[in-house]
Amino acid sequence: MTGIGVAILLLQYFSRSWFYSALLATIIIGSFIVFRIVGSIMMGFLSPTQTSFLAFEIIEVTCGIFLLIKEKFKTPIPTTS
Repeated sequence: MTGIGVAILLLQYFSRSWFYSALLATIIIGSFIVFRIVGSIMMGFLSPTQTSFLAFEIIEVTCGIFLLIKEKFKTPIPTTS
């Protein structure tokens, strides 16, 4: 988890924008959701702890997607003249 945090921090530093680091974080959390669901299907059950983690991860991804979509509509679309 520390490596992921450092990668997100460096991406934000070098790109001078929070958009790409937020995109990376949203993709990583989304993959956690997929792994949790696949793991629960393989094991045959979803524990209460996994259910609460899944709920918070879904909330985090929803917020991330909302912010990314909102920011994407702010940037002007480049046109060729």
